Amino acid sequence: MDVDNLLRGQSYAELKESYVIFICTQDPFGKGLPVYEFRNICTADDMLFLDDKSYKVFYNVGAYGKEDEPELSALLKYLCERQATSGFTRHIDELVEKAKRNEKFRSWYMSLNIREDDLRMAGEKIGFERGRRDGVAAGSYQAKRETAKLMQRESCSVDFIQRMTGLSEAEIKKL
Repeated sequence: MDVDNLLRGQSYAELKESYVIFICTQDPFGKGLPVYEFRNICTADDMLFLDDKSYKVFYNVGAYGKEDEPELSALLKYLCERQATSGFTRHIDELVEKAKRNEKFRSWYMSLNIREDDLRMAGEKIGFERGRRDGVAAGSYQAKRETAKLMQRESCSVDFIQRMTGLSEAEIKKL
């Protein structure tokens, strides 16, 4: 993100604040906190911060009852249980309901889901093809080894086995 926020020759001090926000339905770190905030810190000296103004914030919606800030607690509760308990969350709920009734928005949202599904299926297909290709290669290699073993039992020369299987002399001698 730093690269996107600075132009060539700009000072590091000119960086603007940036936040990466994760809204989690399960506690990402298992500590029961409603909010986990991270900044870049030196691993050798935890008093030395990288002043890149970059923050990562994880909201654990299930821990809304432990949040002291009432509005944030209400928002986390709304995200967890879909219960609007404050003016802000009631407003969000109204906007959500309005968006649900908006056919243009629903169509756009569905197209995003379809695109996401298409990308996931394409990724799965690529993974399947890679796995298949790797499996075929491994099977082919194993077949060459088995053939070389049989040829050794028939007292074929290492040179002949190499030419017939493509295995190296070292591989053949290991068999």
